[in-house]
Amino acid sequence: MSAHPNSPNASFSGQLIDAIAAHGISCNSINLELTETAIFNSTAAVKTNLRQCQEAGMRISLDDFGTGFSSMGLLLSLKPDELKIDRSFVIGVLNDSYAEQIVELLPRLTNSVSMTLVAEGVDTEESFQRLQQMGVARFQGYLFCEPLNIAALVELVGGKRLTIPLPAA
Repeated sequence: MSAHPNSPNASFSGQLIDAIAAHGISCNSINLELTETAIFNSTAAVKTNLRQCQEAGMRISLDDFGTGFSSMGLLLSLKPDELKIDRSFVIGVLNDSYAEQIVELLPRLTNSVSMTLVAEGVDTEESFQRLQQMGVARFQGYLFCEPLNIAALVELVGGKRLTIPLPAA
């Protein structure tokens, strides 16, 4: 799959895999995060490149799920490793019964196909607890940490593997 970057036949996946290997990084440590809208409008060639990245060991995350062109067909064709529920659904679990019912289905769906489910935009203890009750196990949001630039992240981590304790359930 390796191809010289200047080759007219060089694929995105081939170039990416070569670049990762050139820096001594394992493809298993790479997670490509793509928005649902970007994937929905992509060509067959883009989806082929993503599959090749997955075959090399990279994980594919489908971000902002539920905001664009949500489709079971998209999940079937892409087979992402991770599904990230958009913040609008996370907010809805506290005040919108329809959003709550949809979110309640997602842990069962993702678990049945060995896909990781992440709730985005978890900013309150109340939404965190409700999502846990629904079976969501991974979270992202201001409740845990605000977005950081690289300098702040390096300072926070201090060269160590970072584990942020979850708020008390």
